[in-house]
Amino acid sequence: MPRWSQLRLADVANMNFVPNLGSHKIEIIKLAFPKADEKLNWDGVAFMKMNNLRTIVINKGDFSDSPKHLSNSLKVLKWRGYPSQIFPFDFYPKEIAILWLPDSSISSLISFFQKQKASTIQEKFINFRVLNFSNCQHLKQIPDLSVAPHLEELSFCWCKNLTEVHKSVGLLNKLRMLDAKGCCKLRSFPDLMLPALQQLRVSSCSSLESFPEILGKMESLTKLELEYTPIKEFPPSIRYITRLERLELWHSKIVLLPSSIFLMKELKCLRIRNCDGLLLHSQEKVEEQISSVVFSNQQHFDFRNCNVSNEFLQRSVPWLVNVKELNLSSNSFTILPACIEGSGGDEEDDLRRNQQQQFEAQAMKRMILAFRVLMGPGTRLGTKFRFATSASRCWLQRGIGGARSSLRLLNWRRKGLQDNYGSRS
Repeated sequence: MPRWSQLRLADVANMNFVPNLGSHKIEIIKLAFPKADEKLNWDGVAFMKMNNLRTIVINKGDFSDSPKHLSNSLKVLKWRGYPSQIFPFDFYPKEIAILWLPDSSISSLISFFQKQKASTIQEKFINFRVLNFSNCQHLKQIPDLSVAPHLEELSFCWCKNLTEVHKSVGLLNKLRMLDAKGCCKLRSFPDLMLPALQQLRVSSCSSLESFPEILGKMESLTKLELEYTPIKEFPPSIRYITRLERLELWHSKIVLLPSSIFLMKELKCLRIRNCDGLLLHSQEKVEEQISSVVFSNQQHFDFRNCNVSNEFLQRSVPWLVNVKELNLSSNSFTILPACIEGSGGDEEDDLRRNQQQQFEAQAMKRMILAFRVLMGPGTRLGTKFRFATSASRCWLQRGIGGARSSLRLLNWRRKGLQDNYGSRS
């Protein structure tokens, strides 16, 4: 018999001959099946004598039976469409590093992980790095993963019957990627203390209404995308995601934002769209801090079609001081906040000290007139209105005929904002 250490097969319709191809000499098996709808005949014992098998890579395939045995020497098991709901009873892979089984029939992981709980627990899963059960429609629970302290990637996206994620998932210090996208029956998520996390995907989780508490600083996560996840409330602890640059939330109900979100100095892009309303959770100590902070990184803030109220705009003005683009299209507010400094003719005289300032004053009048036209009857503007004082672009839209209106704003001088909003006695 040939002494092969690697076996690569393509277009195979019968697996029963595999045990005769080198048996214990084989370390790597890679199987590709171009005809996905063709039944593959085997009795499930093809791997029985392969005690030195280190890697199995199988790309789909409609197997006639489930595997009766898998080598305990496996380090990599990548099997798209794994055909059984459970692993073989004697499967104890001490050195497993990658368990990648998307589109599989797996229904429970509890017995696989619980039976490892022994005195040698850390030895058995110390090499575990990747766990992927994406699109496994029979999977209902992610069990205790504290047995895999070095796990770096965990994916159970599009598991539409998943209802529970164990709290240990939120405490994996080495985890870099956590993908729960599309888990439509998942109602809660564990609290998070994941210092190495770089990617968190929880979009399209249509039953998830609360964002998890952040238990400690998470300095590697820079982006949160929550499209089609009806988050109602963000906890004040979200500020511990200290380097968050982008936060997007679409198609939710009434969203309660904590004032502490104002203290996220790295936040450049905030997009909350198509929600039933926006509210701010009052935190007195945090608001005192906000009044003395100057933000410089805000670039794109988008609150279109969120039923934004007058109160929300008034309270969020300190946060909008340096925003570059602000989109308030299709909202219901009637009063645009004014930053008024001084009164009477003094400011008028000041605005006209030179030709540039005269141009600014005329542009401001045109802008106010345009706002009134866009917002319609009932809109009230401050006489010396300056909105989001350094904004370079602001959108307001009435939604008539679906037309979009865009106004280019000048970079107005920032003065008096803190006096008006940060020095209240």
